[in-house]
Amino acid sequence: VFFSALDPAGGGGSSLYVRDLVARETLPVVVSQRGGEAGPRPASEARFLSATPDGGVVYFLCSEQLTDSAGAGGGIYRYDLAGGGLELVAAGAGGQPLELLAAQLSEDGSRLYFSSSDALLPGAVAGASNVYVTGGQGGTRLVAAEAELSRVSRNGRFALLQSQAPLEGAPTAGHEAVFEYDDASGGLACASCRADGSASQGDSFIDRQASVSLAPTLAGPRGVADDGAAFFSSSDELASEDEGPAFDAYEYDAGRLSLLSAGGGQDAYVAESSDDGDDVFVVTRAPLVAADRDPGELDLYDVRVDGGFLEPSPPAPDCGGECRGGGSSGPDRATPATAAFVGPGNRHVARHRHRRHRHRAGHRGQTGGAAGDRHRSGRR
Repeated sequence: VFFSALDPAGGGGSSLYVRDLVARETLPVVVSQRGGEAGPRPASEARFLSATPDGGVVYFLCSEQLTDSAGAGGGIYRYDLAGGGLELVAAGAGGQPLELLAAQLSEDGSRLYFSSSDALLPGAVAGASNVYVTGGQGGTRLVAAEAELSRVSRNGRFALLQSQAPLEGAPTAGHEAVFEYDDASGGLACASCRADGSASQGDSFIDRQASVSLAPTLAGPRGVADDGAAFFSSSDELASEDEGPAFDAYEYDAGRLSLLSAGGGQDAYVAESSDDGDDVFVVTRAPLVAADRDPGELDLYDVRVDGGFLEPSPPAPDCGGECRGGGSSGPDRATPATAAFVGPGNRHVARHRHRRHRHRAGHRGQTGGAAGDRHRSGRR
């Protein structure tokens, strides 16, 4: 457990500590490794940023020089609790304290993304929100200027940004847009821009649920899967099936856009997605499957790869006791299979989705289909 505490000597500062609940001991995290003054620095102003799931590596912000390579203004440090190694990974401009806006560590600890109003590298804009990444390929790289850091994939390869700026020439036309950065290639792509290259006519958000009430909201959606598939909501008509100005749920995967909701007059938002991207939860009042018999009510759909249930066959008509013909071995039963849904959500060739709808216990529905297809389904 990491925590901050005031200087017990009354120096007015605070420092960062870790409590080992198994060993029942508390250890300082802010430890100077400068030549001639190695040891804890309890009077340091330190801010916890993030740590790996096992707590073995921690990142923190400190405005003091803790290593010989650091400047007087300190910066972001990486501390290895097991090995005791301390490393400065990012420093402020001109040796001044770093103006940090946000930071996110990938779950595997390989990369730290952060945003700062400091222009630390060429291409950054002083006073704007500049997004950087450190680790992975080594060193600190500029991801984008004039953008807000939003999401980071578990493996740290992908990051989602929000910006109204025409990053990399994207035709945002001043609208809020979603961008995806790939640290393997260093490329930045507009995930919410129109495929034909025309100017945006609506806003896109990763966190957006304006016309629905989901309380309490403890966390926003993951937004990005391990393989880089990104999920967001947009009021722009990004697909030919989207025929209304309402917000709709979309998937961006390897340069391709897929509509996950109805594309009509009812708002739909991405509420959450699984780490592998195979399940995307969409909230809407629009009926996305035939089993939704309460249109207008707020429903939760699981837009899912390789999922869903077949619709039951209609009952045979009552012949009034005058049925003719040979005996029957029982009713025909469809071979278990994933149902195929033709419409929004099936635009992506590599990852087809069915809609799976969830609202009330015992109420399930699904569209009709073929075995072996990887389609997204709606289940209720």
